[in-house]
Amino acid sequence: METEFVISTGGTGGHIFPALSVAEELAERGREVLILLGGPKFEAELPFRTVRIKSGHLHGFSLKTAGALLSLSGGILEALSILRREKKKREIKLIATGSYATLPVLIAANLLPVRYYLLEQNLLPGTVTAIFAGRARAVFGTFEETRDYLRGTRYIRTGNPIRKGVRNRVEKALARRELGLPEEGQLVLVIGGSLGARSLAKKALWATEFMPGIFFLIQTGIRNFEEIRAIKGERGENFRLVPHIERMDLAYSSADIAVSRAGGGAIAELAYHGVPSILVPFPEARKNHQYLNARALHEAGGALVMEENELTPESLAVALQRLLENPQKLEIMRKALQNFAAPEAALKIVEIAEEL
Repeated sequence: METEFVISTGGTGGHIFPALSVAEELAERGREVLILLGGPKFEAELPFRTVRIKSGHLHGFSLKTAGALLSLSGGILEALSILRREKKKREIKLIATGSYATLPVLIAANLLPVRYYLLEQNLLPGTVTAIFAGRARAVFGTFEETRDYLRGTRYIRTGNPIRKGVRNRVEKALARRELGLPEEGQLVLVIGGSLGARSLAKKALWATEFMPGIFFLIQTGIRNFEEIRAIKGERGENFRLVPHIERMDLAYSSADIAVSRAGGGAIAELAYHGVPSILVPFPEARKNHQYLNARALHEAGGALVMEENELTPESLAVALQRLLENPQKLEIMRKALQNFAAPEAALKIVEIAEEL
């Protein structure tokens, strides 16, 4: 009997995009895929059979309000009903991406029971991963250091899966032409994760004044775009602001260097494309986990780390200029990123989940 894979995900793109990458790999192998999507409304339509699960009031694993408890209870009942129904038709296996939005589904999987696997994007495991890792058939992760936090579990470093559309590598001049960017000269890509980063975009925009010969492509995030555009306009001689970048493959292929937050998804994509970066960890991330991610990539040789409280337009410009004026250093960083990257992450996860 053919196995069906259920993928539980939700929250931000950092959790959802790896889930979609695994789903794409499963679909290519002819597997049935059902996505259980929790958390806040995700605007993009998913190209797979998808059912929404109640978990909208759960944030950062907080159960301090009646709304959160009701949402969790409703989500567990929904997940039990769906998993029980699917289990009657065929064997099912569950892959969960570890965000708080997967909590109801993982509770249901333990009650039925259903065989499940966890995917952890960050070096420091999230609360949901830490709770459920002991009973998971395997925990897939990005960083070797994560193993120390999950002793007694079956932890496998596969890397963080990247969406098929982001995996395209395009010749630099062609990528810039496709995006309408200058084909000559050096280019800095500024990104802040799937939602953008307001302070990062603002400081990068002011840094353009100190680097007139360098072009900046700055992703602001949709909710920040109008505010940041009001500062200097949407375009200047050496910058362009965009609310969102649909073709991230072209953006990475265009860049000589990136300035980015340090979520697991961004790090995986930067490594895959071999883009040296200055990582600015989000200071309010849970238990400062982005800093741990950033330090790991720095120690691997692929990034520099600047903390938010030391980041100014001037300090950012100085750090960028030092790297851009040192092609040998950039080449060393690119080679380090190639060693860190895991281009076959989704394939490895699927092959292991099919066997275990």
